[in-house]
Amino acid sequence: MKFRSVALVGVICIAALGLIGVGAHAAFTTSTTSGQTITAGTWPTKSITHRTITTTTTDPTAPTVSVTYPVDGTTYGADWTGTITGTASTTVASTEVAIEDTTADQWWSGSSFSDATQSFVPASGTTTWLLGLGSDNLTSGNSYSVIAEVTDSAGNVGTSSTVSFTYNTGPTTAPTVSVTYPVDSTTYGADWTGTITGTASTTVASTEVAIEDTTADQWWSGSSFSDATQSFVPASGTTTWLLGLGSDNLTSATATASSRRPQTASGRSAQARR
Repeated sequence: MKFRSVALVGVICIAALGLIGVGAHAAFTTSTTSGQTITAGTWPTKSITHRTITTTTTDPTAPTVSVTYPVDGTTYGADWTGTITGTASTTVASTEVAIEDTTADQWWSGSSFSDATQSFVPASGTTTWLLGLGSDNLTSGNSYSVIAEVTDSAGNVGTSSTVSFTYNTGPTTAPTVSVTYPVDSTTYGADWTGTITGTASTTVASTEVAIEDTTADQWWSGSSFSDATQSFVPASGTTTWLLGLGSDNLTSATATASSRRPQTASGRSAQARR
């Protein structure tokens, strides 16, 4: 039997996280008999603590969002599509929209303009989104503003620029009107017809006429020149109109001036003086 003494200086273990463990100096003996190896002694032991490190990454960049319809500063009427639309960046998790009736100072609640403070309602979609708003919820002549807000999965919030628009189903321009009789700067006598006449644009709903006796500084009330201030009386007709004024209401050598005012169904009026 042969005996061999071996001195093991140490064992170095390197953990996956870079922690190093070093075993203590140990001596042990080996013997060989008939081709078999018998080992006596004890290997050193050294405990190694494994530590797990978790790292997280945050995205500090806010998502972007914009309103594509309605178009800022535009007036809509019968061409209103009934849908507010927009786009957002690819990181968006949700989109909400706030709409204000700036004329009534009320915010959209999701079913009506009834909220006193700004409120956001969910829109459908993320990178391309939409929110229905039918024309039956809009008031002709009122102005509105739209703002969108998006949130990404990290909780970052992005807000769009405010888009403003006006809704008006009535005519956007004033109607036109003219007096065809009497003719400007003409002197009448026995040839006076007894009827003031004129024409107006096709959008007219009603026509009124004011007549002044400029010598007496009195306005026609509908039955006499007795009003101290300008007063309009209804004429008959719209695109072609007339108002009776008999010669028995006129004073010889007196100058008169007529002013006509047509009005549309939406309340717009035009006025001219003759």
